[in-house]
This record gives sequence, structure tokens and C-alpha cells, in this order.
Amino acid sequence: MFLRDTLLQQILQAVLVPLVFSLLICIALIIFIIRRQFRSLDQLSQYLNQKNLNYSEAADFLMQLKPASIPQEVQPFVNNSTQLIQKINDSLQQEKAFSAYAAHELRSPLTAIKTHVQLAQLISQQQNLPESIQHNLQQANESIRRYTLLLEQLLLLTQSENSIQEMTETIWLRPTLEKILANLSTRYPEMNEKIQVNWSLGEIQLPEFVLYTVLKNLLENALLHAQAAHIWISMQSGCLVIEDDGQQLTAQDIQHLGQRFWRKSAQQHGHGLGLALVKSLLGNYQYHLGFQQRDPVGLIVSIQEDTSKASREFKK
Repeated sequence: MFLRDTLLQQILQAVLVPLVFSLLICIALIIFIIRRQFRSLDQLSQYLNQKNLNYSEAADFLMQLKPASIPQEVQPFVNNSTQLIQKINDSLQQEKAFSAYAAHELRSPLTAIKTHVQLAQLISQQQNLPESIQHNLQQANESIRRYTLLLEQLLLLTQSENSIQEMTETIWLRPTLEKILANLSTRYPEMNEKIQVNWSLGEIQLPEFVLYTVLKNLLENALLHAQAAHIWISMQSGCLVIEDDGQQLTAQDIQHLGQRFWRKSAQQHGHGLGLALVKSLLGNYQYHLGFQQRDPVGLIVSIQEDTSKASREFKK
């Protein structure tokens, strides 16, 4: 019995040990071959996961790939992906060209109309025309200003959805905010009494023009549309917070904030693009725009880095 067990053990060792080693070697070879064959796909994935990569750069990179460097099994997928990205890039380029053309065609007549209206206002004041005529001219001038602003916001919204600027440094909030307050004070003389700023503001990783546009739109939204009596600006744990005691918004209203052309009331001035523009600009740089009801009235707007996204979307 002992001899049989010994013999069986020796046979198992003679058979299983080489088999186990062979299996391990085969597994290692398979892993090595797979990694070697799919190394180009790993490099492709790493390149496409880069921050601030746009459709044009992605399409150029894919078009320059050598077919021999791509495994034959996934070559159709890469080719189809390349064609899709190229089509999207061409579409965005056409949209950008159309926007630029439309901007040129619309700016010129608006500028001409504004000049004629201002000239008519000047003549009406010199000739002491009735107040009703001067009032109508003033209303026309204000309408032109609003449509000019609408045009600029539409163009900026289109550009913000199609392009991003690489960010390597942070900027201080205070200088930009001071510039905005000085700019808005001419249009809103009562603003200085309404806005309270906690000047212990930190830094934020955004281009200056983006930060300027975002803060300016948020403050104008609180002053003009929310009709807030008080606005508080502060920074809490890296989160920029803007509070106001303006019109009370419902939970349903909060869900609509940031949607294009949405306004709480048709009687309000504006076109419902300001917050959509802000949301688009911040989204390009992985910042989250949050809205929350303020107790008892008003709105709390928060801006903080969105760490939930692993990589940026392709945008240009």
C-alpha cells in the first residue's frame, strides 16, 4: 500500500509539475502577446484621454495612424471611429464658419440701426420733440442693445461649445471680480450697496475671460432678473458661492436653470442664454455649476471643480 502511494505521488509529480509550469508559461506568453499586439491601442487610449483634446486633433491623430500598428481584429472599429470623428469635426467647422458669417452679417445692420436711432434721439432733443417720440426712440435703442447682447451671447455660446483653452495655471479671483464690479457700477449705480464680498477669495483654474464672463453673467442675473436686494459673494473650501435674496424659485424652476432660452416669466428682460452660457463655459473646464434654493428667499449658486469626471469630453 505504501509502495502504491509512493508510486502514485511520483507519477502525479512527474505529470502535474511540468503541466502547471507549462500552463503558467502559456499564460505569461498570452499576456505578453496581447499587450504587445494591443500596445498601439493603449497609446491611442492615452492620447485620446488627454485634457483639452479637441475633435480636430483627435481626427488628425487617428488619420495618421499606420494600419500595420493596429491589430487586424480591431482595424474596422478604428476606421469607423476615425470616420465618425472626422464627420463631427467637419460639422463643427461648418457650424463655426456659419456662426462667424452670421455674426458679420448681423452686426453690421444692427450697428447701422443703432447709429440712426442715436442720431434721431439727438435731433429730437435738439428740436424739443414730444416726450412720446423721445421715449419711443429710447425704447428702440434699448431693444437694439438687447438684440446686440443676444447676438454676442449666441456667438460666445457657440464658441464655448466648440473650443477650450489649455489651463496650466490658476488665477486669483479678486482682481477679476474688482474689474467686473467697476464695469457693472456704471449700469447699476445702486450695486455697491447691494453686493457684499468676502474678499478672502482664493484661486481658480480658469482662463480670465471665462471667469470674467461667468461672474458677470451671474451678477447681472441676480441684479436684473432676480431683482435681489442683497448679494453675497464668498469662497468656502475651494467652492465659489454667490447668494442673493431675489425672487423665490420653485424646485421645478431650479431644474430649468441653465437651459437655453428658459425664463421664469415672459415679462422678464433677457433671452434666457446667460446661465446656459455660464454652464457651458464651466463645463468645458470641468467645473460644476450648482443651484440651490435659499431660505427664506433667493438663490445660492455654487461653482466648484467637478471631480466626478475622469476625462474631458472632446470639445472644440
